[in-house]
Amino acid sequence: MQPDGPYRFTEVMGECQVGRAWAALDAQDRPVTVVVLDGPAADDSAWREAFANAANLLHQTTGGHRYVDADFTAAQPWVAYPVEETGAATRLFQTLGMDYQALPVGTTGGGTQPSSGAPQPSWAPQPWSMTSGQPISGAPMSGVPVSGVPVSSAADSATSHDAFSEPGRRITPVPPPPKRRTWLWGVLAVVLFLAGGGIGFG
Repeated sequence: MQPDGPYRFTEVMGECQVGRAWAALDAQDRPVTVVVLDGPAADDSAWREAFANAANLLHQTTGGHRYVDADFTAAQPWVAYPVEETGAATRLFQTLGMDYQALPVGTTGGGTQPSSGAPQPSWAPQPWSMTSGQPISGAPMSGVPVSGVPVSSAADSATSHDAFSEPGRRITPVPPPPKRRTWLWGVLAVVLFLAGGGIGFG
């Protein structure tokens, strides 16, 4: 069903759980993109307020999307963007935390999924982004094959130790070389000399 408003709606450009983006023409036949909050979300005051706040935020933000007209008090609140504001519908619904999907050209309307609950900001985790359909492992994988060689715990403790975090001396002096035991060499030389029969007695 086409929304009410001062525009002639031609086709649905895309939709999400709480609304649609329509290609439309204004009274002077200039093309516009009209983003409409519809379905159960249009009857929910929290969604209506979030929709108006998101549109106004994007309108006032540098690099945001400037709309040419809006009616946030309509039965189905809407905001109209000039066609030059490409991506306005996507960004508006993403700001509301919704997953906007563009539709093939020529779509005259489709069923949006009913929304449930209050809007979530785009930085909050979304239910549809929580699962990928694949099991989640406990540790990240690097893509490098794991060798059968166990890693020593000494290597772990060495890498976890931060020498710069401890106060005090950071450079340890080299210990002095051990004292030479020259007398031991002398005794060894005498024993070898005698064992070899160096001096003959008698």
